[in-house]
Amino acid sequence: MLKMYYLLSIFSVLAMLFFSCGPTCEPGQVLLKEKNECVVDTCINFHCGTGASCVVTTNGPKCECPSPFQSLDANGNCYYGGLDEVTCSSKGTVKVSSSGKPYCDCDSGYKQLADGVYSCVPSTLSSFCNGGTCSNGKVIPYFENKPNHGVNFFITGDGYTESDLSYNGKFAKDATKFIGYLMKREPYKKFAKYVNFYIVFAKSKQHGVDLSCSSDTVNSVFNTCFDNPGRSTIVRIKSSGRNTLNSFIRRSGKSAHLKIVILNEDRYHAGTAFPSYDLAIFPRKAGLNSEIVTDITLYHEVGHAFGKLGDEYGASGSSFGNPPALSRADRYPNLSLTNNLNIIKWKSLIPDYNVGAVEGGYYRDYNVWRPQNKCVMRSFDTTEMCPVCKEVLVKRFYSILGLRYSIDDFKKEFPPGATRNSFQTEYNTLSPIEKAQLREIDLKFHNHKHVISREELENIEY
Repeated sequence: MLKMYYLLSIFSVLAMLFFSCGPTCEPGQVLLKEKNECVVDTCINFHCGTGASCVVTTNGPKCECPSPFQSLDANGNCYYGGLDEVTCSSKGTVKVSSSGKPYCDCDSGYKQLADGVYSCVPSTLSSFCNGGTCSNGKVIPYFENKPNHGVNFFITGDGYTESDLSYNGKFAKDATKFIGYLMKREPYKKFAKYVNFYIVFAKSKQHGVDLSCSSDTVNSVFNTCFDNPGRSTIVRIKSSGRNTLNSFIRRSGKSAHLKIVILNEDRYHAGTAFPSYDLAIFPRKAGLNSEIVTDITLYHEVGHAFGKLGDEYGASGSSFGNPPALSRADRYPNLSLTNNLNIIKWKSLIPDYNVGAVEGGYYRDYNVWRPQNKCVMRSFDTTEMCPVCKEVLVKRFYSILGLRYSIDDFKKEFPPGATRNSFQTEYNTLSPIEKAQLREIDLKFHNHKHVISREELENIEY
């Protein structure tokens, strides 16, 4: 009896080994796990796209994506989710780390722009600048992901002299830093695949810009100035400066969908946008030695310039002695003159995104409604766009790219319940001193009065 037990045990072990290992396949064959048998390796001459691998199935070869990829496009390339394809532009190839996270393996002399932003950018701008200094009006393609049909962003500076324009000088460092700030933000991060970003070197004869628009003492290339200096107010740009900027941009042969001008000034917190000109202007430092303050200023002003978003400040945040006509608020996609949720502009987002009608906006505390209590377009005590403002920016991308938009597209890119970006987490982890700095900037930014002409109101946003 004992002998029979041993024989059965040995048989069981051998059977387990046989069925677990499966048959040994001949060259040109693979083991089909579903049937535990060898079949012809149909993947040999079958091509999968970027990030995908081929597996043999009972129905023939099939491309599959590793985690955390979600789906394949028509060419067999793996998506990292919706429009956020991982392509790494033309200067690198996508690879997947051992943890399953995609990254850009960039060509020599290039690096990935930022974690989660799949564009390879130059490690240094030296190759673009003869003799180490970039010439006045030089346009550098920092990255081109869709050079023939994409969304074109330009960044330049005012008040930077020749000594600031070396390939690794002050302006180059500021410009590349701000590009990184913006492209880490949603929805710009999600649409990086479609963005082309150009750096424009512009030489001023003197450092800085005019600290008062009533004087003309600083010879800067774009003729910008602070209005009502010392009170966190407006930045202005004269028509001659806009003409010079546009002439530099035309050298690239591209149309501009966004223009950013960095002021070589650290003294005042002020940011201004001119939506009619797709233009955002702000100082290289926002009055305090805090990068997150400058980052939020950039995010806010580009929201105006690129998304045509309106200010959500209440009366205490008004920058006007006499605010503009109430009826003008209704032209902005993130402001409403009704709180009727059945007809409000953003009614399609209400069921899923915790938005509604919060009273206060467009420099008034009453009779104007905004989507949520907190948003970068209202105050600096948050670091994110509300879902409505984010959707407006997404629609702008779709419009430029000639894509048909539906609310389902937005839900796919920014699923309900997962719309907060990493910068809200960043805000929550700031020190009490840093949060106090943001509150201080918030008060300084809003508690100033200035009477502005009706003509200027057509083009200016804070």
